Amino acid sequence: MAREARERDDDGGNGADHHASKVADLLHEAGSFPSREHALRFLLHSKDGAALLHRLRTTKMEKEPPMNDIEKLRAERAENLRSLFKSAGPVAVCKVIVEDGHAHGIGESELVAFDR
Repeated sequence: MAREARERDDDGGNGADHHASKVADLLHEAGSFPSREHALRFLLHSKDGAALLHRLRTTKMEKEPPMNDIEKLRAERAENLRSLFKSAGPVAVCKVIVEDGHAHGIGESELVAFDR
């Protein structure tokens, strides 16, 4: 419900189709920003964010449907995490997270899911 309200813009359209909205979702999922709103604020109100949007708009991202890109990234990320946990083990992954003081976008649910 809240997501639907957030994605609707003033004229009743779907704001999730906007280029900045797609990039904000990707930045948030990558762990670069604590929330989608923080990512949007960066993209829309900073010089570096505007430059990032411009660079991404002129690349392949606009040529493919964005949902396919997001789903591909999610599947790729899950596979990378799975192989990381398989090769290094969950203890080593957790040790790096603690030493770095940064979760690197890995959430508790992912730690638990890949620990099996």
